[in-house]
Amino acid sequence: EEMIMYIWDIRKLRNDLREGPIESVDAMFYVFGTLFLMYVSIVVGDIVFLYVPTETLLTVQHNMVVGTIDDSLSALITLFGVIYIWYQNGANHGKYFMERFWSIVFVLGIRFLVLGAMIAVPFIVVFSVLGGLMHLMPHQMVIMGDVSSLLFTVVYGVLFIYRFGVHVRYIVAK
Repeated sequence: EEMIMYIWDIRKLRNDLREGPIESVDAMFYVFGTLFLMYVSIVVGDIVFLYVPTETLLTVQHNMVVGTIDDSLSALITLFGVIYIWYQNGANHGKYFMERFWSIVFVLGIRFLVLGAMIAVPFIVVFSVLGGLMHLMPHQMVIMGDVSSLLFTVVYGVLFIYRFGVHVRYIVAK
């Protein structure tokens, strides 16, 4: 049987998953694809951080605290999200959790990566222009950036998990 790996079309993927599990080799490609997406997002984040003007960086300690809060929120959203998806899949009575999980997380990951870029780029431009127009001091810009980043992490993460749950419920409700 030929391998069909979906990159963007979540509806076709969930219809196929509704018919039964995907092959192990397909699941492996989704796992590696997801790990690659995670790697790319980390590298892109590091590259973007290199171009942040040094006057907007308060202290290493400040950046570590905000980074730790942001990472902790992401970890909590992920932990509770996986549990939520597991329950949406039927918990102990659910079937094919791992195959569904990795394939859906890959396709949604690509879609949300594009959505995140479409939101983040205009937001950064508007944020920078407004900061200049309002004559904000560098430390004020940092605080606005920190709050925006934390809000984005929570809203983006919860929306991702919610959409994930919608697709899993569709698959389970044959």
